[in-house]
Formats: sequence, structure tokens, C-alpha cells
Amino acid sequence: MYQFVHIETFARVASRKERPTKKKKDGPSGAVTSSTDPKGMDRYTTADGVKRGDKGNVSDVISEALRDDGNCRHVDDPQAPTFLIGDADTVRALAAEIDEKCERVKASKGRAVRKDAHVLLAGVASFPVSLQAAEPETYALWESLTLVWLQGKYGDNLRAVLRHVEHRRRAAGS
Repeated sequence: MYQFVHIETFARVASRKERPTKKKKDGPSGAVTSSTDPKGMDRYTTADGVKRGDKGNVSDVISEALRDDGNCRHVDDPQAPTFLIGDADTVRALAAEIDEKCERVKASKGRAVRKDAHVLLAGVASFPVSLQAAEPETYALWESLTLVWLQGKYGDNLRAVLRHVEHRRRAAGS
């Protein structure tokens, strides 16, 4: 059995900076390989279903979470989420709220918040689908304990928790 919580941060505009090249010896041949992945970014699924080196921005994350048309092509049949905390209006308003807060910082400090500064924390809590179907009581307990943990960790900063029940597409050949 497995379950996990994966949390990432996102910027208003995705960073295009590259990490310094990492060099490592590859296997017994000793060949040198390098990585120039974008700085501080994980791979992200774009609206066209393509994985790209950066993970998108606040608007991308919001659109994918709400399953807006064309923004969740990595899921076979995207369905509207169920809100456990918050609602769609709250989530949609986050991008504008973040922009307003950044403007207030600029007005008070005399300098702008970088557009690629991380300003949104979003995550995925995952539970095994097979266990969810076989043991619905276990899933219900896990979900309620996850909500308690999130509320304890993030308090008033926790603005929304959504449940998605559809499944990701399997990669070709898997």
C-alpha cells in the first residue's frame, strides 16, 4: 500500500532560468552527462498534454485543478472536482489576489516582487485507487485525517482542498 502528499510551489510566471550544469559519470564507461533542467522546476503537464521542463504558473495550476477545458489533457475524462474546503470562486480568485498582494508589497517596500517568485503552494495527496474501492471506510478516515493535517499545518492559509476522482492516462507502452 502507498499514499503520499506531494507539495510544490508556483510563480505568477514560470522561471526560464536554467540550473547550472550538473556533470556526473554515467555507468562503467565513465561518460560525462549533464542536466540543464530549468532552475528549481519539476516537469509539468501542459494543456496539450506535453511534459515540459518547467511546471507552469499560478494560472496553469488553477486551470488544471478546476479541470478547465483544454487544461487537463493528461486525464482521460476530466471531471469537475469536489470541494472539501473552499469553492471554485475562491480558487479562481487566487491569481488576482496574489497579484494584488504583490502590488501591496511593491507599494510598501518600493520594489516589485519578482514575477518568478514562488507565491502559491499546491499539492497532491494520493491514495491507492484499489484500496479506496475495496475499503471505503479506510479511505474516508485517510481523507479526514489528511484534512486535519493540512488545516493544522497551513491554518488560515489553506484556501481550498479539492478531490479529483478520475485517473491519469497511462503512457504509451505501459
